[in-house]
Formats: sequence, structure tokens, C-alpha cells
Amino acid sequence: MRTDAIAFRLSTPADDDALRALLREAALPVEDVSTGRQEYVLALEGERLVGSVGLEIAGEDALARSLAVSPRHRDRGLGAALTERVLALAALRGVRSVYVLTTTAEA
Repeated sequence: MRTDAIAFRLSTPADDDALRALLREAALPVEDVSTGRQEYVLALEGERLVGSVGLEIAGEDALARSLAVSPRHRDRGLGAALTERVLALAALRGVRSVYVLTTTAEA
């Protein structure tokens, strides 16, 4: 993927509304989304949020959650780039195991 137009950074509480909007667009749950409870890696094109993935840590384990890419940016490797970054963040936080919960993947 061309990442020269995409910037990655960690979220702040000021990002919560845009994050929830992106997740709604992807038909993902938003009720418990909060940068106070989770950390999110964000992908931005300029000022526009185009991707996200969250990390919810519990001891040495974590849940990777809320992986979303805006429809216009799909099929360009952005999901893989976000996944790499959230796994690196987990390692930095001392996480030993990362689990993924999905409601959309087929059996």
C-alpha cells in the first residue's frame, strides 16, 4: 500500500466522535468505544480518519477490536498496516496474547 498519503497515530479522547462515525459506517458496535478504556491506532488521510484498530488490555492479554477501513480506502493494504501497528503496540505494552473477536467472519 502507498502509505505516503496516510499518517498513523494513537487516538486521543478528541477522536472519539470521528472514531464512532467510522465504526458505524463499517456496521461495527460503538456503545463501549472510548479512548479512556482502549487505545486506538488511527489512519488519517490529511485530517480525515480513514481507518482504525483498537487494543483493549487485560493483564498480559489483549483484545484487538474495531478494525475498520473506510470503503474508499479498502483493498489497498490499510487493514494489514493497521494490524501490524496494533500488534507492535501490544508488544510495547507487554501483552503476551492478542485475541480477535469478530461478528462478521464466516465460520
